[in-house]
Amino acid sequence: TQPVVTTLTTQWTQYSIDVSQADLHYVLGGFGWVANALNNPQGAVFWLDDVRYDTPGLDEPRFLRSYVTLPSDQPFDTIQRNVAYTYDNALAMLAFMARGTADDWRRARLIADALVYAQQHDRFYTDGRLRNAYQAGDLVLPSGWIPNGKPDTVRMPGFWDCQTPPNWYEDRVQVSAHTGNVAWAMLALLTYYQHQPDARYLNAARAMGEWIQGRRQDTGLGGYRGGFEGWERASDDYPTDPVVLQWASTEHNLDIYVAFTRLYQITGDAPWAQRAAYARQFVEAMWNESEGYYQTGTRDDGTVNPLPIPLDAQTWALQAFGPNERTRRAIAYAETHHHATYGPYQGFDFNTDRDKPWSEGTGQMVVSYWGLGQAEAAQFYTDQLRALQATATNGNGRGLVASPADGLTTGLTWEYFNRLHVGATAWYIFAEQRYNPYWDTTYPFGTSTPTVSATATASRTATLMPTPTASPTMTPPATVTPTPTLTPTVMPSQTATASATATPTTPSTATPGPTASATPTASPPPTLSPPPVFLYLPHISVGEILPPARLAER
Repeated sequence: TQPVVTTLTTQWTQYSIDVSQADLHYVLGGFGWVANALNNPQGAVFWLDDVRYDTPGLDEPRFLRSYVTLPSDQPFDTIQRNVAYTYDNALAMLAFMARGTADDWRRARLIADALVYAQQHDRFYTDGRLRNAYQAGDLVLPSGWIPNGKPDTVRMPGFWDCQTPPNWYEDRVQVSAHTGNVAWAMLALLTYYQHQPDARYLNAARAMGEWIQGRRQDTGLGGYRGGFEGWERASDDYPTDPVVLQWASTEHNLDIYVAFTRLYQITGDAPWAQRAAYARQFVEAMWNESEGYYQTGTRDDGTVNPLPIPLDAQTWALQAFGPNERTRRAIAYAETHHHATYGPYQGFDFNTDRDKPWSEGTGQMVVSYWGLGQAEAAQFYTDQLRALQATATNGNGRGLVASPADGLTTGLTWEYFNRLHVGATAWYIFAEQRYNPYWDTTYPFGTSTPTVSATATASRTATLMPTPTASPTMTPPATVTPTPTLTPTVMPSQTATASATATPTTPSTATPGPTASATPTASPPPTLSPPPVFLYLPHISVGEILPPARLAER
């Protein structure tokens, strides 16, 4: 395109650059400027604000950014800035479908199509898996980026470090593939398929299930192993990548049990029912009879891992199996050992150190209370989540932060931070809707969930709970894996526009142009509408995708 010379004034003015007829097949950056001494003999300072891009991306498949990060020097805010976790996006899909307006279904379809595209356009794998995370916003790598000789692959999360030498960094966990996250994507696609039948979604879910089946563990306590961790090729820093994870997670096997059961309900293929039973057998083997809770899972050597005791192993067992003697005891254990208070907020912690309420887990407890018919407890903790939505630091009055303060510990290898989070917001929506995302059911107000036979149906009544099978003998404690989570982002509009103003002074005496700030204000309880889908459009740089350098895991 030809350069456009513009004389700036001291008034804020909006400019638009029409690039509709330009050749954009290999773009270094969406916006840029130059100045020269001839036109600015005294030097110049000018300020830009509100740069936006008008693209057709709002109607294209994409992923939601998981966290709204802050401008800080914390590694969390650098590493998570453009990350869209698969688990979080599966929850977002389910949250849209839980309400089910026409626009909700449109938004759910965009994420469904993104999941299918990611599965079929990975830069390396073709075996049905999904990665733990992708990059938010535009789904496909720009032209000219051809990793492993494959054009149009799905974008992986990461960031450029522009120090010398510049390098592209990726997080090792984000590029990995864990079975529980793949199972949640299956659940979201199967729910969509049951309401909006399209063979693409069923086929994608079936392929994901076959990949999980490849992680079956035939020794020890059985179940399905964690998946794979690391990059697709070995490096000097990680010579054994990709690593086959030998541990097995109770939470993962709960996800797999439900996903395989629902695949059986839809297809009638008996092997899926048998595989679901195998996953449940592992979960029941994690039951600690003396204390009344489900343990984490197994270590690499197959022995039970006693700590931590995760909340979701208790809540999801109730939501997967329905009320029975064990699941009722598990929720009672959580009430006693996971309840946490921080400032004015009450809820339930991820583990039993009870340092802070975990927003996502508190939403899970509300759904479980509805499943038990405990309306008073469900309403109390729903009110706690509403208060967090309205008043939390770093909130926006709509979404929920993952934790009321930074550093919520899990007892595992990661922590939760005080950032707006899609996963927490989705579980809050489930809580408000009394919605069980495992079975696509809505609990009647104040009544317990019936336990019925597993029959295929797309209805929303609480009738998709398979009849519990006999419980195998119990064993001691076990190991769970990091389950990612989800968030809104910044929405670009639809043409390259910017507001600009100029100050004909030197930088040392210049005063900046206007800046925007936002202060969270209290808002009334929500009207049960999921957070809007936002599109995050990170800066695009063109260059070779470099081998990932060492990056501390989150």
